[in-house]
Amino acid sequence: MANLTHQRRIASLQSALAPLRGLLERESIVEIMLNADGRVWIDELGCGMSCTEIVMSAEDADRMIRLVAASSNTEINERNPSLAAKLPEWGARLQASVPPIVSRPVFALRKPARIVFTLDDYVQRTIISPEIAFLLEVAIKARKNILIG
Repeated sequence: MANLTHQRRIASLQSALAPLRGLLERESIVEIMLNADGRVWIDELGCGMSCTEIVMSAEDADRMIRLVAASSNTEINERNPSLAAKLPEWGARLQASVPPIVSRPVFALRKPARIVFTLDDYVQRTIISPEIAFLLEVAIKARKNILIG
């Protein structure tokens, strides 16, 4: 019986995620975000942030968030309006908020890294300077706390 309930939850979640399925399956996309205006944004490797043509209603977003919460045996409600969970099928991390801390449901889905970049990769792409790469290496080896903003 418990297995049947779990299968139904997964099927319901897949249905709720249908508008985002193509984005979830595209390897170049690393993050999918729903803003309070209902627009879905993506962060894509090599392209950066962009707004998609997908718009989610507050009801659809709320349903999806609650299904993810249920699949991880967690509740999200007015007393507990923030959720950190994993999407069962994709392994993506979900951070979601619902009213009253936001005007309408919002979320960020962070997909697992498919490509790991080294510090040398960041230097070659001029994302960071060689000096910053060196400082990061020293800090990592010294087991220092690093805050990146």
